[in-house]
Amino acid sequence: MLIQSISKSKAKIVISLLLMLLWVSYTAKSQDYEKIFRKGVNLYKENKFKEALIYIDSSLNIDSSAYQRYSLRSDIKISLGMLKSAAEDMTRCIEKCDGPNRMSHVSDYYMKRAEIYSLDKNQNQAFLDIHKSIEFNPKNWKAYTIRSSYYLNGGNLYNAMLDLDKSISINDNEANTYVIRGELRAETGDISGACKDFRKLAGWGFDEYNQWLSENCK
Repeated sequence: MLIQSISKSKAKIVISLLLMLLWVSYTAKSQDYEKIFRKGVNLYKENKFKEALIYIDSSLNIDSSAYQRYSLRSDIKISLGMLKSAAEDMTRCIEKCDGPNRMSHVSDYYMKRAEIYSLDKNQNQAFLDIHKSIEFNPKNWKAYTIRSSYYLNGGNLYNAMLDLDKSISINDNEANTYVIRGELRAETGDISGACKDFRKLAGWGFDEYNQWLSENCK
């Protein structure tokens, strides 16, 4: 019995030591990861993109669980013209994203990936991603405004107007949306609607619309 008790005590000690070593190793690894990542961030802020990418790559090789940091690596790759690889990083963000705010975060990731596809002249995929962004967050006013531009480029003025109206119903303090809708209203003969949008802009200090207002609005 005494021998068994001693053996059990030794086993507990060994297990405790092993757990401690694992914890120390994990803590050191986490500290290295954070230190390397912060170095990469600072280099990125200094526009030293190649050097920043090396550090961010190293930090993700140590710990790839922080999926948000793939988004930063995507920004670096965009600056370096590595568009396809940047899009792949945003795909990782979309696939790995979790937590209570997942829907809104994924919406933003789709919108960012759409921007990358657009830069890479893949407009069809960019449009699909903007559409997915709205599916994940129907209150993403930016996505509606961006999608309206795709509809406009495709000659679909009706859907473009619907998206602009939706965007403004969610956020009525974005000047660019009023500019696009006001010009579309003027182009399609809705002078009364255009007057409302341009008056709003003039009230915000956009003086370039004053002459149009004086000539077309009573």
